[in-house]
Amino acid sequence: MTTRTITRPEDWRVGDTATIDCNGHTATGEAWECEGALLVGSSTIRWSDGGMPAGLTITVTREVRDLPTEPGSVILVSEVRDSSVNQRFDKPCVATLDNDGLWCVTPTTPSGDRWFSDDEIIDWQPAKEVPE
Repeated sequence: MTTRTITRPEDWRVGDTATIDCNGHTATGEAWECEGALLVGSSTIRWSDGGMPAGLTITVTREVRDLPTEPGSVILVSEVRDSSVNQRFDKPCVATLDNDGLWCVTPTTPSGDRWFSDDEIIDWQPAKEVPE
């Protein structure tokens, strides 16, 4: 498993680990949802309208499976993120690892992106081989 830091608040979700720092006091816990807001313990980290409380430093991480490393490996990608796109797919998309270590997602994302590095793939599952 690999721990990824999830930097954009709109990407945070239930089950992520959040660390809250306020005036030198730190608390860490698993995020949970109540009426659209995301909380850790009794502290709101993201309101239902997407806003965040002022005065807090919030770091969110998520445990993800290690990706295959063999060129030609195939996975099903459910969510990707980079500086220009955050896309959660309605249905998983096929991604193939090329010889340069980049994942080619088919079809392309709505913004036209199709090549992603390991750290840009947030949610995935192994592809299953179907016998002919």
